[in-house]
Amino acid sequence: MIMNDTIVMMDDSFLTLIEVADRLRVSRLTVWRYVNAGHLPAYKFGRDLRIKKSELEVFIESRRKTGKKAQQ
Repeated sequence: MIMNDTIVMMDDSFLTLIEVADRLRVSRLTVWRYVNAGHLPAYKFGRDLRIKKSELEVFIESRRKTGKKAQQ
């Protein structure tokens, strides 16, 4: 991404299921269920699953709840 003639790299590093679970304050099994249900994209490296930070942020934003007054 280029902003004001400066290249800004998006942070697309990978997180483990445990790191994602810690950030969401849920169990590792819950994160695995999100992945298995297709709600959270994951990448398999050997026997391990990894989740891109940017895709985790999209997942979090998709779960945002707003009050009824805000939706009108």
